[in-house]
Amino acid sequence: MIAVAKEEQGRYVKPSIQAVRKGTYPISRPLFWYTKGEAKDLVKQVLDFALSKEGQEIVAKTDFVPVK
Repeated sequence: MIAVAKEEQGRYVKPSIQAVRKGTYPISRPLFWYTKGEAKDLVKQVLDFALSKEGQEIVAKTDFVPVK
């Protein structure tokens, strides 16, 4: 892993879940899911799974930052 900084003279930060959550790792971005109105049917099922314990475990296992 390579530490990066926002500016040339800035503090270099190694990638980690903690650094992303704190907002100190500069190469990260949030993922937003938008629905037209209240999510229902299949869309709700997908969102519920993604936020479930099992879904968040998959997120962590694939080197992404879990929501919870």
